[in-house]
Amino acid sequence: MRQHGITAEAAEDTKVSSAASTTPETVNMAMADVALVEALAADGFTGPRWDQFIGHLMEYGWRVLRTWISNGTIFRECARQGRRLTVTPAAMEVLQSDADLRFELAIDTILAAMPKFRNRLADGFWQPTRSQLKTYFIGALILEFPNIYRGWEARRFGASVEEPLDLSGLFDVESPQRGPAAIAEDRDEVQRVVGTLPTNVRKIIAMRAAGYTTSDIAGHLSMTTKAVETRLSRARRRFANAQSGPPGS
Repeated sequence: MRQHGITAEAAEDTKVSSAASTTPETVNMAMADVALVEALAADGFTGPRWDQFIGHLMEYGWRVLRTWISNGTIFRECARQGRRLTVTPAAMEVLQSDADLRFELAIDTILAAMPKFRNRLADGFWQPTRSQLKTYFIGALILEFPNIYRGWEARRFGASVEEPLDLSGLFDVESPQRGPAAIAEDRDEVQRVVGTLPTNVRKIIAMRAAGYTTSDIAGHLSMTTKAVETRLSRARRRFANAQSGPPGS
């Protein structure tokens, strides 16, 4: 499908401007881009010239993505392209503190976007009057990043369901008669019950505890909002039964 609306500018620190600008410098850059694409097309978008070209783009895209992931710009750019992502403060803290993770997400995004970028060039979808080649490549990364990010989130929550979850307040039964000791005992029982639930339900609970809305969870797990709400409701009933104990207790 033809790609439209690729972001007009990359990060300010990369100094990428729109090719639609009519300054002499940008006109010359656009002409150089056109000549380069024509040469790449003559080579069949393969060979040493293509390898050198894509190597420079990969380095450029890697620098931009690492910065954008760290400061949150990537999420705003994805939203501008209609690819909204939910990022919680806890997830943002991980992204900002873990340089290896930023490296991994950036590289995975680039590797996933490169074949599609090459095909779009080969099919003539790039328009020099709308964007420079570098900007067009960044646009391809923006479109691919949501898939990579959701994959990381799925793995993160897949791991979290094997660890104790902080469910404080999520399934507590509020009552002025219940003291701290009783609440602590109930939470231990909740943790025990969590371990008996199916993996997909534990994943839902982990995401809900992390602050995700039911609609966000549904999007991450490819479920309907109603299905998420139903599973949470069943889990709450199960926890309530565990807290109240068997009849006559």
